[in-house]
Amino acid sequence: MEKRDFNQEDVARRIRKSGLRATFQRTILLKIILDSNRHPTAEMLMRKVNEQGLHLSMGTIYNTLDRFEEHGLITRVHDENDVMRYDGNTDFHIHLVDHDHIDDLFDAELENVIRKRLSNKLPDNMQNAKIEVTLYK
Repeated sequence: MEKRDFNQEDVARRIRKSGLRATFQRTILLKIILDSNRHPTAEMLMRKVNEQGLHLSMGTIYNTLDRFEEHGLITRVHDENDVMRYDGNTDFHIHLVDHDHIDDLFDAELENVIRKRLSNKLPDNMQNAKIEVTLYK
């Protein structure tokens, strides 16, 4: 899979649109997540930050990741070793987990099929809930 390269200003706009302030630390961290195709762990993010000559504490990284998730910027995915990984693609897709490796499967129609199947089984306040599907080997 090709490495992605998001523009830093586009990343900052995405953060602001979510309702958060686009601080330098948040912008750098989200850009690393969005550019990654590996569903990085917090430790991987720390290494990438350090490689750029920057320093963020693990506490800052975890707090920022929590805020990103609260504001819909990222999704958390557990691998088979119960290690938390982070995904910047919040569009519907399936995570295929094989030990510590996660692939994405995109199926444009599957979300509609799931929603239709559940529509008369869910309470009204859950009709537009986010659907996440993770398959483990």
